Amino acid sequence: MGAGVRHAQLRERLGPELRRIWGITSKDLTEVMELTIVRLDQSLSDLPKPDLARTARVAYNLDPDPDLVGLLYMDRIKALSGRLGPKNSVRTLERHVKSVREHIGARLARAWPPVPADALRRVRARERAARSPAPTDDSRLLASIGSLLVPRDPVEESINEFLAGTMLVPRDAENRLALARTAAHGDWVCAFSSPHRFDEYRREVIPPWGPQPLPTTGADLLRKLRQERLRAGILVNPEAARNAAPVATLPLSPQLVEQISGRLP
Repeated sequence: MGAGVRHAQLRERLGPELRRIWGITSKDLTEVMELTIVRLDQSLSDLPKPDLARTARVAYNLDPDPDLVGLLYMDRIKALSGRLGPKNSVRTLERHVKSVREHIGARLARAWPPVPADALRRVRARERAARSPAPTDDSRLLASIGSLLVPRDPVEESINEFLAGTMLVPRDAENRLALARTAAHGDWVCAFSSPHRFDEYRREVIPPWGPQPLPTTGADLLRKLRQERLRAGILVNPEAARNAAPVATLPLSPQLVEQISGRLP
């Protein structure tokens, strides 16, 4: 896979047939890369296991990770293996990649609608942010002083991060969103910002969930709730222990979910 989606000849490597299937007509290298990232994101959205998606993102070089983005395929896989530890050897990760390739290939024959504008905007924003130079110490100080003059709402910032971030959402045995029903506070959906948090919660609480969560962005989760007419709150990163300090937990009430969802296209 070489440099993945960041290959200098990406358009040629995709080939005319795949470009036709995915509706990629641009000749601009940056736009071709962005469109390809969106199509691969769509292809990976229903992978059966989160660890396959994690390996796929590194294999195809989808994220502008500063430690990986400049490496070739095998070096990225080795680096990922080093991050994940001995249970994720290079051989194991390459088996993951093989499964991912088969998964993507099996979906090429389906009808592909035009690339969603909001998905493309998210990819472009992420890539632009990665290309921006790191601020100097002086600029950090000036930015902190400026924030005193124009204070930002920390709740709104957390919500925006949730909307743009990738979440793992539990599903029930019938592959529907797993709902936690309460008498006083309505229905709730859990969402986890990392496989580690999801696995830890499931191991400690043993909830009645299906085997694999749904990988999705926060914004797409809200759209799914709206599309399926489910009125539910969202609990981001619930703590497994009852008395644990909820330092990473973000509760979005059903009313707030409706309000935020109404702002989405």
